[in-house]
Amino acid sequence: MGGRRIALVVLAAFTAPVVSRGVFAQPADPGGDIELDPAQAGSGSAGDAPEGAPSAVTPPAAPAKDPKVAKKWLAAGQQLMQRGSAFAAKHQFDEAKVQFENAVTAYQKALSASDDVNIYVDLASAEDKLGKLDEAVKHLRHVANTKTSVRPEVMKRAIARLEDLSAKVGLVTLTVTPAGASITLGGAELGTAPLPEPLVLMPGTYTLSFQADGFQPKEAEIKIEPGSETERAIALDPVKVIVEPVAPVTPAVPDEPLPVDRPKPRPSLPLYVGAGISCAGVLGAGIFGLVAISQHARFTAASTSKLDREDARINGQRFAVLSDVALGTAAVAAGFTAYWYFYKYKRSPAKPTEIQARHPPPVAAKLDVVPWVQLQTGGITIAGWF
Repeated sequence: MGGRRIALVVLAAFTAPVVSRGVFAQPADPGGDIELDPAQAGSGSAGDAPEGAPSAVTPPAAPAKDPKVAKKWLAAGQQLMQRGSAFAAKHQFDEAKVQFENAVTAYQKALSASDDVNIYVDLASAEDKLGKLDEAVKHLRHVANTKTSVRPEVMKRAIARLEDLSAKVGLVTLTVTPAGASITLGGAELGTAPLPEPLVLMPGTYTLSFQADGFQPKEAEIKIEPGSETERAIALDPVKVIVEPVAPVTPAVPDEPLPVDRPKPRPSLPLYVGAGISCAGVLGAGIFGLVAISQHARFTAASTSKLDREDARINGQRFAVLSDVALGTAAVAAGFTAYWYFYKYKRSPAKPTEIQARHPPPVAAKLDVVPWVQLQTGGITIAGWF
């Protein structure tokens, strides 16, 4: 028997899950033993944990309702709580927080693998260490409201801790009409009305949202004081259905003339502007070209002095460039005028309205004469050397 007891003690020590920074690793076999990191296997108890090197568990994934696995998770959670308390005593609060968070996960795994309500008290203790008082109160209330399967010493401890923590949180009992309305807080759905338990909230101000089919959404602001118990009745207003009377249909009078839209005036201003610029460009090109020709004649004259010949060369080049620019401007303006005439001016008459399309007015046959415009452009070619 003595050897068996020693083996059980060693097994319990090795079921304490330990991996750095509290990351759970779950082996392939969910029903196997909880494994340890080989580097941490020889570490001592929670009080002997080295500073700056918190350890965490590597328990298996909890299967559905397996008392053996639940027992291992429970042992792992208790070991993590001891390690967290040791780190907290050394003022290593970050390491302690990691251990307490891992303890919460271990207790949750134990609950998923077991129906033991007593584990909720251990879970509430870990949540209390993390400052999650509202979650701890929820789990302690669950234990206190359970009439069976709770050990007397566990019930006594749960009620004592519940009385202490209830003074630090607030309870809100909601009565929502209609039944089945969804209740959300901060985008997270809390459930549907009626809620089975009062809401347990930390002190502060909250905005609850309520929605139901056929009713207008509603929001309610709730202020929570430490130790308060509040009852709120929320009634959603039904969506109003507005029925508008239908106006009687007046029969159309066939003899009444239908409205006819007058055609819009054609946009002719760009045509005049383009034609004017074209004419001005051609005229300017001719004038500048003649001046350039005269300067060329002056440049080639034998009687022209060297100074006058240089002046004639410079002026001839300048007026030749101006002639080319004016000719190019005239060409661009002529092209724009032609584009506007064929694609804007000729297609601009207002189209008949929908009423005119259905009931076209009678028109007499007539002959339309469309003027034909043919643009001819000429240029001036200047030949010579300066």
